[in-house]
Amino acid sequence: MNIFWASGIVGLAPIVVAVIVWWSIEIADALGPTAQTTAIASLLLALLILLFGYGFKTDGPPLGLPDTVDTGAYAGMKTSTKRATEVDAFMALSEKWVGPTTSVTVVDMPGAYLLTGGLPLTNVVWLDPGPFDEFTVAYLDRTGKWPEVVFVPLLRLDQPPSIIETSPFLSAVLKRYKLAERSLSAGVAVFTSSDYEPPAVMAPGAGTGR
Repeated sequence: MNIFWASGIVGLAPIVVAVIVWWSIEIADALGPTAQTTAIASLLLALLILLFGYGFKTDGPPLGLPDTVDTGAYAGMKTSTKRATEVDAFMALSEKWVGPTTSVTVVDMPGAYLLTGGLPLTNVVWLDPGPFDEFTVAYLDRTGKWPEVVFVPLLRLDQPPSIIETSPFLSAVLKRYKLAERSLSAGVAVFTSSDYEPPAVMAPGAGTGR
């Protein structure tokens, strides 16, 4: 499981809590408090099986993961060596291309915002390419400001042109932005606006080009 994608699942926690509360109330009203306790325990057990069952199909059992993220927002998290390498590579890219006030948008990796630095610029953290990202294009046009830096997973970028064309935001990025860097180790590509200068090459005291 991509660590940048998986962390977005945390946002579902309030929904899970609401479902459990609703479920317990319905059961209590229909069958009584004893059945309520049994029903809640069964639901929690099912959720745990789904969570850990899916985890076993990705990087392996949590207790058996061989590597640990050392720095950044994910410091201390156990993961596979491959994922730890991806996190390190992504952090290096972010430090290279993003300054403290750089506006940033990330495609299909909600958890990556924890590492990019800069200022997130998006109408939705979980930006999944497709026809519905036309709302993101509309939002950016309405605000009159597009991000200076965009991170795109290579898996999304290397799709057939016919599929990319169905995604208004991704299509706009390819047309309006320049490809600054592709990182196989991080699994992402970095796009920058035409007049953007990364922090590494800025003159002392200069802004981010905005």
